[in-house]
Amino acid sequence: MKAAVAPRASSTTPLLSRRLTVSGPFELAQALAFLRGFLPAGGSASGPCGSASGRSGGDCYRAAHVIAGRPLAIEVSQDSDGLLLRLAGAGASAAHLFEAEELTRRVFSLDLDGALFQRQVGKADKVIAGLQRRFPGLRPVLFSTPFEAACWAVLSQRTRMSQAAHLRSKLVAALGPKVMMDGHELTAFPAPEHVLAAGGALAGVVGVSEVKATRIQRLAERGERGDFDPRLLREMRDERARAWLEQSPGIGAWTSEFVLIRGVGRPDLLPRGEWRLLSAVQRYYDLAERPTFEDLERLSGGWEGFRSWAAFLLRAALHIDTRGIGAGGAEDPSAGGRGRP
Repeated sequence: MKAAVAPRASSTTPLLSRRLTVSGPFELAQALAFLRGFLPAGGSASGPCGSASGRSGGDCYRAAHVIAGRPLAIEVSQDSDGLLLRLAGAGASAAHLFEAEELTRRVFSLDLDGALFQRQVGKADKVIAGLQRRFPGLRPVLFSTPFEAACWAVLSQRTRMSQAAHLRSKLVAALGPKVMMDGHELTAFPAPEHVLAAGGALAGVVGVSEVKATRIQRLAERGERGDFDPRLLREMRDERARAWLEQSPGIGAWTSEFVLIRGVGRPDLLPRGEWRLLSAVQRYYDLAERPTFEDLERLSGGWEGFRSWAAFLLRAALHIDTRGIGAGGAEDPSAGGRGRP
């Protein structure tokens, strides 16, 4: 079967923009610094603000996304007036701008009050309070969609993080739709329909086993039905959402948890399968031995309401302080080399 070819970019100029309000501290520069070291992002989601946008200097988040079935480019910048969202792409409308804002708020965890996180958790836990002072504007940074998070989890199973990132890059280059913004061509992570269009050529296009290709195709089938809509998953209780995700081959307890935290943005779901988090807890809580997940459950009592956020800060700090194998990523020896994003 002939390999699928990524859709070509259409030349267009930015069409729509709006200011975004945020409750509590947020620094886009800290989020971009995290993304540059986050292997699944490939360091490609940020760059200097271009003169075509009317600004010079400073960094912007600039990336292509599939929004309501249409490839569009999003740019987010921050200045003294706050955050500015710009949307570019053929056929972009006010409805697409609304969807783009919702996506941006989810990706950068802007829906919750960061000041409440600082007051509530910082008051209850001195270690987290110290990390909040160290990273005052850093919030969890997510994958663009739960579907993308699930695909990454499959690609990284029993695979080194660097190799999984390479496979993801091949998937995006081959199947991702393209769009132009300020003279730059951007490629989006393929939506379910783009993956399905590859058919039986998917394994060869990406360079993965037939098993992984089949698992990604099954995810795409469910994604096209809307099974991974973040709004749908946010409305479900944790256990129901886990069971819903685990209906897909290759999605087990750890992966469903990962998708809910890093794809949907559950703020209070404690990661119970991340070994690097245990190492972070040992380091920053000055423990003689690495704690167990049962120990973590007890210790995290002061994180209530923001358990995912607290865990994210611990993992981000550990990566910076130990120069680990990729921000947000590690390998769990007990999982046979499976990547732990």
